[in-house]
Amino acid sequence: MSNFMCILLCVFLCGCVCGKYTSRNKDYEHECLRTFEYPPQPKICHYTFVVEWVHSMSANCFDCPFNIDDCFLNGCVTGEGTARALIATNGLMPGPSIQVCQWDTIRVKVINNLQDYLGVTIHWHGMYQTGTNWMDGSSMITHCPIAPAFVYTFVAYPPGTHWWHGHSGFQRSDGFYDSIVI
Repeated sequence: MSNFMCILLCVFLCGCVCGKYTSRNKDYEHECLRTFEYPPQPKICHYTFVVEWVHSMSANCFDCPFNIDDCFLNGCVTGEGTARALIATNGLMPGPSIQVCQWDTIRVKVINNLQDYLGVTIHWHGMYQTGTNWMDGSSMITHCPIAPAFVYTFVAYPPGTHWWHGHSGFQRSDGFYDSIVI
């Protein structure tokens, strides 16, 4: 693979550096990321999501994609190599992945730092929300948009690979999403 193609793939896929996987997700070292045990020993898994507007390919990226190391600098959001405004969660686009064991309790504190507290909700695709339907995050259906802050609390069930995303306006297409692995 040519060096130029490798750089483009890195910017677009944001993780593959010519065969070497590099994680920008700080939550991979989370205490709830562990091997499932039987019988289950559920934990309460705390996450904090700070939601804010950022500009991809900004000055924080310096010479990215031409200097591949610059693409991994603190504050650099490549956003598939396109310069535009997007929503970052904890400075990441896509946001942090939630990785827990079945029956853990997931607690996600969402801090809304969007301009003028533009309403935000998170929909948890695949989560059964039995007994916690108000945590589903369907804006104006089961949940009112979050202004300054809100804590989502629900049980991690069923097992599998799911995803979460913003459910207010076009926030998902602006980068407000990632995975839930149970």
